[in-house]
Amino acid sequence: MKSKRGQTRIIEAAIAIMLLLGFVIFTQPAPSSDVSNSVYKIQHEVLVEIGGNESLRESISGGDVSSSANYAKSRLSPYGLEIEMSLCSISESCVCRNCPSGKSIYGDSIIISGSLPSYSPGKLSMFVWS
Repeated sequence: MKSKRGQTRIIEAAIAIMLLLGFVIFTQPAPSSDVSNSVYKIQHEVLVEIGGNESLRESISGGDVSSSANYAKSRLSPYGLEIEMSLCSISESCVCRNCPSGKSIYGDSIIISGSLPSYSPGKLSMFVWS
């Protein structure tokens, strides 16, 4: 009978490689989806759309953010996101008064102004959470 020493070494090497690969796969962190980047992109896109819409911009210049908030809610509802909007002066930091605690809240702002006769710039901030 032939010696089975060569086959045994090959089997031992294969088992060692499988154990090593199993360890490497087990210790790798799970791939994470960058939710914050996706939310920021959607949020910023909506703010840019609001800034480009003349009627929404004029209502914001008059101090009314409800029409812009309704527009943003309609755009963000398919993503399961809720929003809060606030308008403040350019030099202030806008505060989210009705944001829930214990959730990840994403905020972004843009400067909005009306047309030349009623030029009154303000900072429109949108706070988003799911």
